[in-house]
Amino acid sequence: MSIEEKAKAEAKKLIAEVSQLQAKARSQTQASQVETQRLMMEISKLQAAAVKERSGEKARQAQSETKRLMSEQLSHLTSRQQNTREQLDRLLQAKQKYDFAIKNNNADANSKDVQLHQQLLLMIKKKKEEFIQCNKEIEELKFQAQKQSVSLDDIFKSQRESAANVANTQTTAIPKPKENPTVSVAERAKAEAEKLIKEVTKSNRVSDTATKAQEVSKMIEEISRLQMSADQGTLSESEAKQLEERVKKIEEKQRGAREQINQLTQAKIKYELALAKSVEERSKENARREQDEKLRGELNSLIKTKEDEQRKLLEELETIRLRSEQEAALLKTQRDAARALAEQQAETDKLNKANRKRGLSKNKMMLGVVLLVMTIGGGVAAFFMVPKVNEWNGNRQKNDTAQTTSISEEKAAKSPKKAEKPEKIEPEPPKAVVVRAVRTFRDRLSSGGRAPEMVQLPAGHFWMGVSNTQPFGDERPQFEVSLESFSIGKHEVTVEEYRTFANATGRKIPDGGEQANHPVTNVSWEDANAYADWLSKETNAQYRLPSEREWEYAARAGTLTTYPWGDELGSNHANCNGCGSQWDGQQIAPVGSFAANAFGLHDMIGNVLEWTRTCYRPSYEGAPASGQDWEGGNCAQRMVRGSGFNTYPKETRVTKRKFLTPKSYSNNLGFRVTRVNS
Repeated sequence: MSIEEKAKAEAKKLIAEVSQLQAKARSQTQASQVETQRLMMEISKLQAAAVKERSGEKARQAQSETKRLMSEQLSHLTSRQQNTREQLDRLLQAKQKYDFAIKNNNADANSKDVQLHQQLLLMIKKKKEEFIQCNKEIEELKFQAQKQSVSLDDIFKSQRESAANVANTQTTAIPKPKENPTVSVAERAKAEAEKLIKEVTKSNRVSDTATKAQEVSKMIEEISRLQMSADQGTLSESEAKQLEERVKKIEEKQRGAREQINQLTQAKIKYELALAKSVEERSKENARREQDEKLRGELNSLIKTKEDEQRKLLEELETIRLRSEQEAALLKTQRDAARALAEQQAETDKLNKANRKRGLSKNKMMLGVVLLVMTIGGGVAAFFMVPKVNEWNGNRQKNDTAQTTSISEEKAAKSPKKAEKPEKIEPEPPKAVVVRAVRTFRDRLSSGGRAPEMVQLPAGHFWMGVSNTQPFGDERPQFEVSLESFSIGKHEVTVEEYRTFANATGRKIPDGGEQANHPVTNVSWEDANAYADWLSKETNAQYRLPSEREWEYAARAGTLTTYPWGDELGSNHANCNGCGSQWDGQQIAPVGSFAANAFGLHDMIGNVLEWTRTCYRPSYEGAPASGQDWEGGNCAQRMVRGSGFNTYPKETRVTKRKFLTPKSYSNNLGFRVTRVNS
């Protein structure tokens, strides 16, 4: 049988075998799809039951079943892909042999040969499409596994081992290079692929493609000539040996080329698997990062909810405390009034009793005198004197009774006036209270970064201004103010914080702002108000400048003294022109350089003056006792509170007031912000 007939027979045999394998694969695929759909429905039921009953055991069972089914499906796809690859390789080999046989015979192909050749090409095309389809299905399975958080690392490992075994059975053993544990799988696969490509393209094997094609053409012509001589019977023994050697060399080169193709294919498979694993690892890392971000968001939301609950509870406790103090004060007033009434009643009873005793002693004395006269005068005198004595005694008794009645009425008239005094409730003198901040926080800016550090103050009341004995008329009269809870800056707004605002809005950065941790100065009321509005937009919270009463409440921190630390200025408590600090009268100090007050606020006294939102009034006459601000006034002037680094000690106190126009600015004038608690 000639080479051409052998090639035709082998091609027909392969076509029949491939057709059988295709039919078997289709039946297996259909059965596998039906079974997979049934099992996926069972998995869906298990997962639904796990979600409904919140059972960890059922959830793990569903996860395990999902992994098992996906593993079976992946094994099936891998096996099908391997079979398709083997069939494709065998078809390519048959096509090469058939093409080689046709060229060597130098004969024109008939219609059957053309039809067989077309069948081979069509079959090869189908196998390529099946191989690509298998790859797509494997990728879809990987995506489903990643979406359902199912790990198929062990299946991928077995897949790689099976691919390596198949490659080893088809090719000769290739020595494995020593793996460097510090190099990734993808890099090792890439290096191996590059090494194989270099080996194939070495100059000592082939000079270039044109030279190789020329050599092959010459060898084919020489073999054809020798075969023709053999068919004509004119082939010598040496020529026969030469023909046989040529054929062997061609077959050896063909085997070598096939081995190189297999090695390159194996390297490509390893490289693709490594890339797939790398993609899978990145996908897992992204999923884990998204889960961490989600968990972090839930924790932040829960913390915020708990903080709001705590704030509401503190406000309720403060309200209850204030109500209990008011009720206690009312009970005390009622008790004092009742005690005064009881004392007045006891005094009246005592006076009435004394008057009665004095009237009885006078009557006894007069009776003794009458008896003495009657004894001395005798019977006749007694006869004439008895009517007179009786008349005199009657008049005396009437006078005593009238006198007693007059005294009683006078006392009774005076007693209501004394009883009315306790009803007039005098204002209690101011008392210091113990206060404590609710919390400290910093809001996030939508453009990145953080807002100034804020301290949330509890709702409460305090005595604002100075007593009438003090000479500061604009700080009188002293009155009690009730405020709701609000938050205020722990420090004045710093240069760094204001620079962020200026860069974002294109506003001019004020002079003297070289030190980032110093309070910003040379800012007008309009600049400070614009900064508060910008904070409100960036944080979705309501920021503003403090009112006068909010500022003094924060500065006092429950005290009644001239300074938050006492009535004496002392040394190194603040930065002013005589406060005993290293910056006195020379320059501004960094924020937080001195001890905080009871609320945890720094530099309420000294360092820089601070803007408020309150309009100017010359005194506190007619000020309301509640509310966060006293609305109205002369808004062409705005109140400034606190003191600066160059302020003298006599002007340095909590109650000190000053007013400026909104466009004013100075190197000792800054501000801090407040925030409305939501």
